Amino acid sequence: MVRKCETWRIPPGFWSIVLVTITVIMVCCAAGCMGSSGTVKSPGNSASAGNSGADNGGSGGGSSGSGSSGGGGFGGGSGVSTGSDETETSTWQATVSGTETERTVMAYVDKGDPKSSKSEETTSRLRFQGSFPVVVEHEKDYTGKDIYRRKFVEGGADYPVSGSYTEQSKSLATGGHAGCHPMDSYTFDYEEQATIDKTSFDFGFYPDGQMVQLDGSFSGTTHSRGVSSDGECDHDETETDTGGWWLQCNSEDEDAKGTEFERGTRDFRMDGKSYVITCHATDVREMKDDDSVIYTSPSSTTRDITMKVVLDPVPPTPKKLRAVPGGPYTTERGTPLQLDGSKSTGSITRYTWTFSPGTGCPAGLSLDSAELTGSQPTATFLCPVTAKLTVTDGKSEDSASVPVNVAARDWQTPFSMSAEGIDTGPMATPPWFNSPGYAGYEGGANVCGLCKGTADEDSNLHPPAKGGSWEPSGGYELTLVTGPGGPFDKYWYVSDYAMEMNRMIVINPYILPPESGGKELPYGMGSFYQKNTDSGYDVAGYLAGARQHEQDHADRMKAALAAKDPAKTIEPLINMDKDAIRNKADTTIREAEKDICIKSSDASQPPMRVTWTGRMVFPTSDTNEWKEGETEVGGFRQDAGESCG
Repeated sequence: MVRKCETWRIPPGFWSIVLVTITVIMVCCAAGCMGSSGTVKSPGNSASAGNSGADNGGSGGGSSGSGSSGGGGFGGGSGVSTGSDETETSTWQATVSGTETERTVMAYVDKGDPKSSKSEETTSRLRFQGSFPVVVEHEKDYTGKDIYRRKFVEGGADYPVSGSYTEQSKSLATGGHAGCHPMDSYTFDYEEQATIDKTSFDFGFYPDGQMVQLDGSFSGTTHSRGVSSDGECDHDETETDTGGWWLQCNSEDEDAKGTEFERGTRDFRMDGKSYVITCHATDVREMKDDDSVIYTSPSSTTRDITMKVVLDPVPPTPKKLRAVPGGPYTTERGTPLQLDGSKSTGSITRYTWTFSPGTGCPAGLSLDSAELTGSQPTATFLCPVTAKLTVTDGKSEDSASVPVNVAARDWQTPFSMSAEGIDTGPMATPPWFNSPGYAGYEGGANVCGLCKGTADEDSNLHPPAKGGSWEPSGGYELTLVTGPGGPFDKYWYVSDYAMEMNRMIVINPYILPPESGGKELPYGMGSFYQKNTDSGYDVAGYLAGARQHEQDHADRMKAALAAKDPAKTIEPLINMDKDAIRNKADTTIREAEKDICIKSSDASQPPMRVTWTGRMVFPTSDTNEWKEGETEVGGFRQDAGESCG
C-alpha cells in the first residue's frame, strides 16, 4: 500500500497506517530464538513511506521514506538449539520474484461541511525478479534433525535483482480539503517511477517451521502537478524520492501472525531437488462513514501481493557416515552418565549403543542384551565397560567404540575413639587377693563406644547385625538399577555404606581414685586406690598400665581394620540376585569382625606387651584383710582368642 507525505491526502476519520515494528518469532524450541549470527535481529519496518508508510511490511514510496536496513532481515529466522557444533556451508542458487499491486478508490464529504469534499484514485505496482547464489549453513538440532539457513554476513548483504516501482494518482478536492487554502476546487496529479536493482534475502528452514524474507529499497523520480480554482496553489514539480518494501512469509500459522501473508496462502514444499516457496495474499479494506465524513461512493484499498522463492540444490553433499561416540568417559559407580554421539556425521536415521564388560567387572558378566538408542542416552554404570556406537543412514552403517571407566567410591570404615568410661561389665569386680591374675577379673576393657551398656558392646563394627545381616540394621543399602536397555538394568549394587568402628576404654571402678568415680570396696574396706597410695605402692602406675593395655587393643583393632576393611570389598559388589549380593556383603563384614578380634586379642601375635609389673596390697574377701601380692598388666594369654569364633 502506498501513502505520500502530503498530509492533505489523509482524509479525516480514515484509518491511519502506522509504522509498526514487528518482531517475528520464528520456530522456537525451548532453548530460545537466535538469529543466524547467534543474536535475534528484528526485521522492523523495511519501508517508511512519509507520514504513513507500510503496515506489516509491504512497499512504499515517499519523499521522507527510508529503505530496508539491508542487513538480511531476521537473520535466518529464529535459531533452534543445535546438537552439534559442526556447521557445514554450501552454495545454493536462489531464484526470487515479488509482485505487489495496490489500488485505492475513495470519495467523501465532510458531515459538517458538505462543500468540503475529496475524491481520489491511486494505483501502484512493485515487481522484481532475480537469480543469485547464496551461502547456506547446515547443522543439526539436539534431536539430530537438519537446520538450513542463510549464512549471516556482518553488515548485511545485497543480492542483484531487476524490477520497477510505479505509482499514478489523481485527486479532486473542494473546500477545506483543497490545496493551500479552502477554495472551489483543487486537482492533483502524481506519478512516480523507480528502478529496483537489489534486495536483501534471508531464510531459515527448521525442523518445525520455515521462513523466507525479501526486503529492499529504491530511489525514483516523481512528477506532481496541482491546479487550483483561484490559481494560487498551482504547481508543477519533478523530484527524487526513496521508498522500500519488506515481504516475509512463514510456514507456521503462529509465526505468520502480523505479516502480510497471515490471511493468504503459504506453500512450502519440495519440488524434486528444490525448495519451492509460493506465498500470495489479497487484502481489501473498505472505508466506512464515521463521525467526520460520509463516503459518497464505494471506497476501498485493495492490495494483492505474491512472492516466490526457489532454492536449488537442497542439501549440500552430506558428510561421510561416521560414528563418533564421544568420550572417553569416567563416572562414579552408580552415578548416571549421559553418552554423547551427537557429533556423528552423515544422514543418520538411527543411533544404537551396545556394551561389553571391561576389566574390573565380575567374571562371567554378560551385557549382550543391553541396547540403547538415540544420540545422547543416559545410563547407570556399575563396572567398566566398552560402549559401541553404531549409526546407520538406512543403507550403510558405521561403528566406533569408547571406554567407560567406572571409578570406585572412596569408601572406608571410619575408626574413632570415645572418651574413657566406667566398666560396668560382669568382670568389673573388686580386685580381691589372687583375682588380678584370675580370668574372672578385669582392670579395664575395650568396648564398642556406640554400643556401651547394650548386649552389643562386645561387637567391633557398628551398627550390629539384625537377624544375621547388616542390611536391615543400616550398615549398608542395596539399590536396584532400573533403566530399560541399559547395560546394568535389573542389577543390584551397594548404594550406601554406613559401617564404622568406635572404641571406648572403660576402667574397673574399684581401682579408680574416688575423685575419678572410684567405687568403695565391699565390707567397708574403703578405696583400693587410696589404700595403696597411703601404703606407698605404685597404684597410679598400675592404673596407667591398664589404660595403656586397652589402648594397645584399640591400636591393633585400627590396624586390623585398615588391613581388611570390608568397605573395599563391598563397594564393587553387583548382582542380579539381591540375596547373593546381601550374603556376600554380610560374609565380608562377618569375616572382618573375626579378623579384627583375632588380631587384637590378648592371644594375638606378636604377643601383647606387658604395660606394668609391680607389687600392691589387695583385699581379701573372707578375712577383710589386706595382703601384698605381685601382678602385671598385659602380656600374652593363650585362651583369649577363643571368643573370636
